Amino acid sequence: MFTLVFRIPAEKEQLFTAHREVKEQAMQAELRHARELKEAKAAAEAKLDESLKEYTNSIAVLRAEMEEETVARKAAQDRLALLEAEQKEYDRLVLQTDALALRLFPHSQAHAVNKVAERRVEQEMANPDAPWDPYDHLVALSARVQHMRSVDRHLADLLDVAIQICKVLWPKEPVPANITLTTNRLKHAGRRIREWKCSAARAGADAALRIACSWYDDLDLDAFHSLRADAPTDTDPARTAKRQDR
Repeated sequence: MFTLVFRIPAEKEQLFTAHREVKEQAMQAELRHARELKEAKAAAEAKLDESLKEYTNSIAVLRAEMEEETVARKAAQDRLALLEAEQKEYDRLVLQTDALALRLFPHSQAHAVNKVAERRVEQEMANPDAPWDPYDHLVALSARVQHMRSVDRHLADLLDVAIQICKVLWPKEPVPANITLTTNRLKHAGRRIREWKCSAARAGADAALRIACSWYDDLDLDAFHSLRADAPTDTDPARTAKRQDR
């Protein structure tokens, strides 16, 4: 009994000590938990702030990229509109130039039509008889240019020939200095040739009279104002042929 009385306080003291230790451990655990919770909360807040910053930066980058894309799209649209306008103007100039070339060189039309037809056959067009598009007019213009080059080569020779004709028809006059003066001179070529014909006829008649007068001293030149009717040299075929052979 005495032993039991002394044991109870000792056990009570042990229980009190154990309770105090447990309480201290619980308090330490609570403090540790609070500290860890605070640290976790701080870490979470920091992580959240970092995520928010990254999100904000991503949004800013995305917005900048979208703005750049918008600017690039607008620039591309403007460039496309400019190219379309330039293409329309180019097509208009091609049609206008081809029409002018046709008016200046109408004989080139057949060659141009053949070239356009050849191009349409090569392209295997579904409707080869469709109206010409701007590219067809460009092909036609190229064909006309080739035709004009061919004509131009002949025109270069034509100028030399024209100068030679001027030298022959007007041997005592200076050669015209340019193509305009040469053209103006050649406008009178018909009259010059008629003058030459008359001069040649007079020279031939004078030569014939000289020959006749050299053989017949008493020849009456006043009688040669017209042909004699029923002259043997006109009525006799043999004598006519002999006269013509002379």
